[in-house]
This record gives sequence, structure tokens and C-alpha cells, in this order.
Amino acid sequence: MLNKVKKHKKLTAFFIGILTVVSIPIIVAYCVVTQPLFFSYQFPETAIFSTLPKSNAITLKQHVKFLSEHNRTTPEKQQYIIDYILNNLKNNSIDKNVIELQTYAVGNNSYQNIIVHYGKNITANSSEKKYIIGAHYDAYSHLPDIFPAADDNASGVAGLLEIARIINQIPITDRAIDIVFYSTEEPPFFRMSSMGSYQHAKNAQDTDLAIILEMIGYFSEQENSQQFPISAMKYVYSSTGNFIAIVSDTNNTAQTRAVKKRFSTTLAKEQLIDVESINAPAFMAGIDFN
Repeated sequence: MLNKVKKHKKLTAFFIGILTVVSIPIIVAYCVVTQPLFFSYQFPETAIFSTLPKSNAITLKQHVKFLSEHNRTTPEKQQYIIDYILNNLKNNSIDKNVIELQTYAVGNNSYQNIIVHYGKNITANSSEKKYIIGAHYDAYSHLPDIFPAADDNASGVAGLLEIARIINQIPITDRAIDIVFYSTEEPPFFRMSSMGSYQHAKNAQDTDLAIILEMIGYFSEQENSQQFPISAMKYVYSSTGNFIAIVSDTNNTAQTRAVKKRFSTTLAKEQLIDVESINAPAFMAGIDFN
């Protein structure tokens, strides 16, 4: 009888050991990929977010409506959008001296990124931090004369215009922030060195963090409205598309967690929207889109 008890204890310990060995890598992988938050972010007392002006929902809608009603697929058509962006920056009292038009050639055509420089002038090897917030303003459609692209990416441009307006009212003295409106993100330039974001990145000074606004306008409370590149993701994330996602590769897990914690804390305080995140290999569909 005593031998049977000992054997039972050994088997139990063996299976517990197996479960531990199997479960630990799964838990670690889950934490690396999804960056679960256990505590909210404590903003320093000197943070000025509580005094920031609010974004304007009506203005955001107007931007999306205007951009989605215009063809943004060719250099000639994009000039109208460039003028729209520049006029909005001017109307929000943004000094023209901090606005840079980065012109680059793709084949026989010329395209432009619009860069708005805020804060310090950062030089190479500088100790000050530099941040980039960007969104592409071009569009793609395989249907003749139909160029809505309201979500991809009029929503991102609308958000970026509002961010530019708000940041312009903040005295930034200890860092640099560049707001960048990119061209040539969509096919046939996608994943090529001719992308506007690539052209900007190769000439940018050392950057501590870049946040790209991509398709931030979609929202649904309908079940199964959220689609995934891998079906197994539905067991990890909500199948309802009522959250905002922070997406990056596995090289930026710490940065993703830092951004997610700040976003989640702020949005939860305002009772606005849930925040999810994913860090996955670049070869997964959607991870390297920017």
C-alpha cells in the first residue's frame, strides 16, 4: 500500500512538472505578444495632459469626409490633398517655418511628405529624445473612379491634423516631435523603398519612438466584426471590433508596452475605448504594413 502511494505521488509530481514546463513558455509567449497590463500608468505631476485642449469630433468627421471624397492615387490628385493639409496647418496658426516639404522622385514622378517640426532641433548623437507621429495620405482603389479610403487612411490623416493642432498649443522644450504626412504608402509602392515613410526614415536623425496612425476609424459593436490574419487570434483577442490596437514587431516589446500603458490609462480615464496590443514577427500579415 505504501509503495502505491509513493508511485502515485511520483506520477503526480511528474505530470505537474510536465504541465509547468509546457505552461511557462505559453504564459511567457502570451505576455510578450499581448503585453497584458496589471497596473495603470502614473503620469508625473508635471504632465500637462489634463490641460490639453480636446480633439474636435466634428472637425475629425469633416476631414475624413473631405479626404474620402477625393482621388488621392496620383501625384496630380495628391497636390489637392497637400494643399488641404497645408491650409489646415496654417489655419491652426502653425508657423510655416516649422513645416518642411520633403520631395522625392519615384520613376518620372515627384511626391511629397509633409513634416511639421515641434520642439528642439535634434542633431546626430544628441541626448534629447525625438518622436515621430505619422500617417499616410495617399489611397488605393482597384475600382475606376471610386476612391473612398475613409478608414485607410483618411481617418489617420484626420487624427494627425488634430494632433498637430493640439501639439501646437504646448510649449515643447525638452524634446523633438515630428508630425509627418506620408505619400506613396499604398500599392504599387507598398513594401518598397519608394514608400514615403521609407524615404523619410532614411533621412531622419536618431528617433526614439515612431507612432503611425493607420486605419483608426473603424469601430463596431457587432460580434465577429473583428477579423484576424490567423484564426487562432480570436481566442486571444475580442471578436468585436470595438478597440484600438497597438501593433509592432518583436523588436519593440518594451516600447509597445510603454505606449499601451499610457494609451490605456488615458482612454480608460475618459471612458473612451479599450486598448489591445500585439508584438509579432514581421512576416505575419499586417505587422510590417508601416
